[in-house]
Amino acid sequence: MNLKHLDTDIDFVVTPAAFLGVFDIYDREETWGAYLDQFDPNNPEELDGLLEKYFFNDGRVLRFTVDHKIEMIKVLINALTDKKFNFDALLVNDEDPYDTFSLPYTWEFTRFRFYFEEVYKLAYKYWGNEIKEAGFDIPNVEDII
Repeated sequence: MNLKHLDTDIDFVVTPAAFLGVFDIYDREETWGAYLDQFDPNNPEELDGLLEKYFFNDGRVLRFTVDHKIEMIKVLINALTDKKFNFDALLVNDEDPYDTFSLPYTWEFTRFRFYFEEVYKLAYKYWGNEIKEAGFDIPNVEDII
């Protein structure tokens, strides 16, 4: 049996991009985008604060089962341990007129991998014990970063 998105029949297939969706400003540039423009995504304190508030404490994410969390951690681990993973492809706003996803326009990442390292640190903090108790061997932060 495949893992499903909450309350649906849709298979739960995730990529590292799943950790970005909360900051999508498409069609909300003047509201959500203007708010997020106040933050520097290269500043760990600011980024962590945003991730904690809007991702890890989001109602949908709080409802994830341990199996959902394990799947999300797996894709994050795979990306962070792949020396050739193209993080910038996920974080650079492209000029595709048909793209309906956009990070805040002022967010320029000095090191693309950094965002996902911070996500892993927080995922370990918030989900680590639960994931370990479920029998998944989650690597320590120091072994991934």
